[in-house]
Amino acid sequence: MNIGLTKQRGFTLVELIIVVLVIGILSAIAIPSYMDYLTRSRRAEAQSYMMELALREEKFRANNAAYADHTVAAINVQNSGFYTFTITAGANTYTIVAQAQGTQATRDAACKFLKTTQGGDKCAFAADSACPATPSTNNDLSRCWKS
Repeated sequence: MNIGLTKQRGFTLVELIIVVLVIGILSAIAIPSYMDYLTRSRRAEAQSYMMELALREEKFRANNAAYADHTVAAINVQNSGFYTFTITAGANTYTIVAQAQGTQATRDAACKFLKTTQGGDKCAFAADSACPATPSTNNDLSRCWKS
């Protein structure tokens, strides 16, 4: 005797709405965190590239009377494309500046420029190429530079 009980198949509308809401909430949390991670990892990659350029400068200086300009120091070094690098070199000094490009510049506005010198001085700033004389929000090394 079959009393009319049938087996249900599929999902109800309420179940589908709950699943969509859960996915939406997880996406609202996960996507910004992932974008922040990408921004920080690209900045770290730029810093690594800058340190490689600094090593090449020191190697060049050990064998020559002055530091190298950008074309000599940057030979055979990989670049990610999210930053442009400028080396200003003289007989006894060099300065390496990395400027964020495209979406990296938009997402990482406070650390848009990264700068290091032959003395190991580092700074980060948002707008221009001069590091401030005293630490400020434009030179937040703990946020922009990894120790």
